[in-house]
Amino acid sequence: MRTLSGHGFFGQPTEQSRAKASIVTEYFDAWSRVMIGNSREIQYCDLFAGRGRYDEGTLSTPLMILEKAIANVELHQTFQAHFNDSNTEFCGQLRQAIGALPRIGLLQHPPTVECREVGVDTYHELAPRPVPTLYFLDPWGYRGLSVSLIGDALSGFGCECILFFNFNQINRFLSADVVGERMRELFGPGRHGAMLTRVSGVSGLDREALVMEEMQAALAEAGASEVTQFRFTNRAGTRPSHYIMHAAKHPKARQIMADIMAKWSSRTDAGVASFEFNPADERQPRLLEDIGPLEALAESLLQQFAGARSVHDVMAQHLPTRPYTRRNYRDALLMLEQRELIDAAPPAHERRPGTMAGSVVITFPHKE
Repeated sequence: MRTLSGHGFFGQPTEQSRAKASIVTEYFDAWSRVMIGNSREIQYCDLFAGRGRYDEGTLSTPLMILEKAIANVELHQTFQAHFNDSNTEFCGQLRQAIGALPRIGLLQHPPTVECREVGVDTYHELAPRPVPTLYFLDPWGYRGLSVSLIGDALSGFGCECILFFNFNQINRFLSADVVGERMRELFGPGRHGAMLTRVSGVSGLDREALVMEEMQAALAEAGASEVTQFRFTNRAGTRPSHYIMHAAKHPKARQIMADIMAKWSSRTDAGVASFEFNPADERQPRLLEDIGPLEALAESLLQQFAGARSVHDVMAQHLPTRPYTRRNYRDALLMLEQRELIDAAPPAHERRPGTMAGSVVITFPHKE
């Protein structure tokens, strides 16, 4: 349950919270425009919605989402928003904030606000209609998150989840008996035990990588064939604080979210985004590395693939677990073609300069 007062967490937004809200809102805008062309109705469901505003007046995610819906006339008759929070005071404040939004009456279906603890059946109760639904799961910590809840939420056509993964708290309590059941719910009972064995005695970046790998695998088992993650650090940039993870079932969804996350990355090297928001990046210039990120991607493609396959297939097989955008793949393949390390059909002189369409067939050298 959220027990934070209005003068604490909701005092004013941090750089990280502004970035998080913007990523979610921009993705909702893109997702809704795609879905409205494929369905007569769509839904947005926020299970941990909060108050709607910070003390100094800045809108938080629920009101930002509603403003996007109000601005899109195509959503006025077809869009439904469902909000929930376990804190009764927050629910009352959110209802007031929604009612005060300019032009909120343009939405034919008034947004609903419920006040209940999140459980396995919550998504059925809050968003009962079987229509494309974007879920935002942003609990304070880890309470309420479970792989079974996410799996159920992903089960329908066009259904996707954006979830807040509080790495600091989850890592701290990963092996604690007092919250062991919650950790088993989050990662899945079978995976949780195996993961504890993997991370035992491991610390730092290696431990972080293992935990995030296990969470990504748990989401894949829940039905998310496309998972994208975005890392947030503390203000000093010395350790991770949390992640936003996007769970979807279609490569197009992953590509759209990757482009948005790339834009909000605090660092970009040679056109390759960090998929990280690190406030220290603006204060501390990054030293040059021996190998640039684009070269690293190109080398990875050469290592993984052999023989002929389309650009589309290359991305589909390489992309789901890596922080790259479509433009990164295009640039890496163009680099390899220019260096004559791969062949492309049609070749460069038969294509528009700087292009590498999904239908282009790449022939990678065979491994010896």
